[in-house]
Order: sequence, then structure tokens, then C-alpha cells
Amino acid sequence: MTKKHLVARSIASNQSAYNAGQSQIGSGQTYNELVTNNVKNNPVSTAIAGAGMVTLGAVTGGGLATLGMMGAGSAIGMGANGGVQIYNGQPFDWASFGMAGLTGGVSTGMGFVPALLINAGGALAGSAIGGQNPNALMAGAAVGTAIGYPIGTKIEGSLNNVLNPWYRQEWKEIGMGMSVPVPKNPVPSWSGATGAGVIQELGGGAAQNKVNGTK
Repeated sequence: MTKKHLVARSIASNQSAYNAGQSQIGSGQTYNELVTNNVKNNPVSTAIAGAGMVTLGAVTGGGLATLGMMGAGSAIGMGANGGVQIYNGQPFDWASFGMAGLTGGVSTGMGFVPALLINAGGALAGSAIGGQNPNALMAGAAVGTAIGYPIGTKIEGSLNNVLNPWYRQEWKEIGMGMSVPVPKNPVPSWSGATGAGVIQELGGGAAQNKVNGTK
């Protein structure tokens, strides 16, 4: 190949790169918009990654709670999410509402780190459903969990001192030679979860808006 041909190919390559750059400048997309578009173009892979984080959190937390406890956690999660959405007067986001129920149920009874993984993974999976910026949603989930979890634990502990001050695990016969543990009053646990959920939604929403650059 002659020197003249090499120069011509180099010019053509540079022109293509220049044209591509010009097209991006004209689009006016910010970093957050580019990230959001990537999620919209690859929703399946984003959802799988989020589901993987939720599964890791559940495994790290030592397994799921009973169906009854998970149901209560799911209801509390959806109630907190839906209540905050209505309070803020924003368009109702059914994707985050449903994901709040899922993560609330799976994270029931979990420690801080598993709950953080589950909530962040749920936000990542939810971004695929709603076509939203996963960075903002995950940041909101992480900040909300970091604020809400210790406060919810404090609420539960304080109410346990009042409603379950002398609780010791006891067993009762249910027939056929089987026994089950006598449950303690569930109000402290429900109250702590509700407080944590509401604070998590409020704090997470503020962090999400900060990342998105909105009020």
C-alpha cells in the first residue's frame, strides 16, 4: 500500500471519528441520560444483575424468614413506599412500589449488610422495569438503608423493652407430639420496620434527587 493510500485512509478514519463526536455534541446528553439510555437498551442484563444482588443479600443474611413474617415485611415496605409517594404528590411509580414489597419481604429479619445488598439490588432491578437511572436509585437505596435501618432497630428495641420486657422463648404443645415456640408481641418489630421504611423512602428519595440534580 502506497503512502498516498495510507494518508487517505487516515483522513477517512479521522473524519469518521469527527462525525461521531459531532453527533454526540448535538445530542446534548448528560452522563445520567447516557446511563439511563443504556439501561433502557439492556433491561434484561440490568434486571439479572439486580436479582443477583438480592440473592446474595438473602444468602448472606442466613436465609429467608417465615412466609407470615415476609408477608408482613412486604406489606410494610409497600405501605411506606406508597405513602411517601402520595405524600410527595408525585406521579405514582408502580415499579418502585412493587419492588419495595419484594425487598421488604426478602429483607425481613436480616442484618444491616444483607438488607443493604437486597435494597440496592432491588433498586437496580427496578431501574430496568422503570427505565430509570440505576446510579440514582441505588444511591437512594443505600443512603435510605444507612439512615433508616439503625433508627428502625432503635424503635423496635425501645418498644420491646415495654411490650416484651420479660420475653423468653418458650414452647407450647400443638398436638401429635409437636411443639412450636410462643411468639413475642410483634408490634415492636412492625413499628420498627414501618419507621425504617418511611425514613428509608424519604432519605433515599432525597439522595436520588441529588444524584439526578433535581429538587
